[in-house]
Amino acid sequence: MPPPGPSHPNSTGHTVESYRLTWTKDGREERRVSAVSYSAAAAETYNARKKRTAAETGVSDIEIVPVKPGE
Repeated sequence: MPPPGPSHPNSTGHTVESYRLTWTKDGREERRVSAVSYSAAAAETYNARKKRTAAETGVSDIEIVPVKPGE
């Protein structure tokens, strides 16, 4: 599970933590960032999927990072 991230209440009043994936591609230093943020469980799912296809897509150094609401 990713580390706890910034949390915010959703429309039902429950607290939601948001995460994004970051990675490098083709050995470049520039980090790419996912266009959307994910719940902790979804971030883990997408992280696993990205790791499975990393070798064929040139992706490496995949990380799950906390995101503040609105980022």
